[in-house]
Formats: sequence, structure tokens, C-alpha cells
Amino acid sequence: MRQGHFERRRGERHFRDGPGAEREHDRRRSTGDCLRGSGERQRGWGTAPPKCPPGLTGNPVPAFCIKLPSSYHVKDARLTPEKGSIAYDTGTLTDNLMISYDSTSIAQQTTDVTGEMKFGGDKLEKNGDMPGGNKWFQGSHQDYERIVTLLKGPAPLTFKCSFTYKPKSPPPKEAIDACKSIVLP
Repeated sequence: MRQGHFERRRGERHFRDGPGAEREHDRRRSTGDCLRGSGERQRGWGTAPPKCPPGLTGNPVPAFCIKLPSSYHVKDARLTPEKGSIAYDTGTLTDNLMISYDSTSIAQQTTDVTGEMKFGGDKLEKNGDMPGGNKWFQGSHQDYERIVTLLKGPAPLTFKCSFTYKPKSPPPKEAIDACKSIVLP
């Protein structure tokens, strides 16, 4: 278990080992209270995460719920109200989970994702519709598998969730299904 505390230096918060760090880290993660060096709130802008169905983790801004393995947590969030991305720390160098959003329509994103998954050595293996006009895609590239979902968010936003992993060292099943588990409150 990681132990430590945060100290403030020149408007930034820095992790330091010591008692209470795990509790402080969990509090900051659950409330979205992460600060950038400028003092600007990086996740959540002080907003509490949405109420999520059991087993799902909430993200405050933009509000969504996702089923993640308990070891996964936000590594990097670059957010504005109109556009952003959230990268998750999966605990491995081979797995990559990213959620992004912007005002590009689902129709345009479908064209873009289809093109990305057919480019070069990539192979689009399966795709289909999800409830609410949302879409999913599954493909591969060399030793990697990729799952992408496109979801209609609050107007005008569209969410794109992408999970890439190596099947030879498979991640937990809930990681593979994470992009299909997203619920928008």
C-alpha cells in the first residue's frame, strides 16, 4: 500500500511518502480534486462524480460512469467543457485505455474510426450498433487488439473510448469490456 502526503510548492501539489497518502489519494480521486501546476482544477472543477450503478466508477466532468478493474485509475486528464481526454493507468505498459470527447458527430467519428482501423496493417474485425445510436468496433494490429466505442453525450459532445491490449497477456475481462460499459447519467 502506498503511503505518503502532499505538500504545496509554488502552487503545485507534490506527492511525498508518509502516513495518510493513500487516504488523501483516494479522496482526491473520488472527488476529482486534482490540481495542475497553475492551480486550475484538472478533473471535475470541484464537481462531485455522478451517482453510478453499483460496480461502476464515476467521472465528474464530463459526467459518465464506467466499469473498471479496481487497479485502474486516472493517469492524465486534459479537460475543457468542449473537448478533452482521460488516460487511465492500467498498471502495464501494453494496455492503453483512453476516453476522449469533442463535438465531432457520431457519423464523422464512425468514418474516422473505420479508416483508422483499416489503415496499414490494422484490421477491422467486427463492428456494430449499440443502444441509443452508439457504435462499437473491434480490430487488431500485429500483436494488439483494440476495442473502440462511440457514444452520444450531452449535446453537442460525442465520447470515444479506446482500449488497446495484448491478447498474449490478457487484461482482466472487465478491462476488455470497459468501453462498452460506459453509462451517461
